[in-house]
Amino acid sequence: MGRALRNFVRDWAPAWVVRRGHELFAPLAPADSRVKFKALDMGWSLEQLTRFGFRPGLIVDVGAYVGDWSRLARRCFPDAAIVMVEAQPDKADALARACAEVGNATAVRALVGPEPRAQVEFFAMETGSSVLSERTDHPREVIRVDMTTLDAATADAPPGPALLKLDTQGYELEVLRGAARLLERVEVLQTELSVLDFNEGAPALHEVIAFLAARDLVLFDLADITRKRSDGALLQLDALFVRRSSTLRARVNQGL
Repeated sequence: MGRALRNFVRDWAPAWVVRRGHELFAPLAPADSRVKFKALDMGWSLEQLTRFGFRPGLIVDVGAYVGDWSRLARRCFPDAAIVMVEAQPDKADALARACAEVGNATAVRALVGPEPRAQVEFFAMETGSSVLSERTDHPREVIRVDMTTLDAATADAPPGPALLKLDTQGYELEVLRGAARLLERVEVLQTELSVLDFNEGAPALHEVIAFLAARDLVLFDLADITRKRSDGALLQLDALFVRRSSTLRARVNQGL
């Protein structure tokens, strides 16, 4: 398939298109009017890591919400310990169920950031929750939550190479500033990148890429893509980064 056609299929295929057994596109719930559609290809990207030989000892799911991403990760990495980190107090029961379901998993109810702080303003709005206000009119509840660091929240995590997933709606770099120790063992990092100014004060895509490159993490794969419902403009995407010297990169560089 030519590149132009591949791009067309990825951007405009209808909901019933499938690839390698995974749903590629599906409409979001009608209540979410922010986007036109969302590509659902993260499962394929995680499975690709396994095909390239990646076997994490630890998976850290920051912004775990109700544990759905951790469930997906468990199917790909059956032996890894999983730590789910979520700031919203009302998700505790859902995460407890997720931990019981996936096994070898713990949930930490914590807001993580660059340093410990007391009573930080937090915008609770389900999957859009963040320290940074979303530039939409979607309803939200402003609560106060004590902040810790990701290093502190994962201090008791088991050893081994780590897969770190961040979904904190524009607050990802601040979370990483409080995760210097954990970051040393991260082999693969998944994070959300914003193309448009979706959250107040959030870094631009190029700033996140530069921040990670300075810490020896380079772009490896693109997965979920979110577009505006109103005009189809690219809004956000999820990307996977790996160590520059990673065997994952060495393997895919073979035969270029």
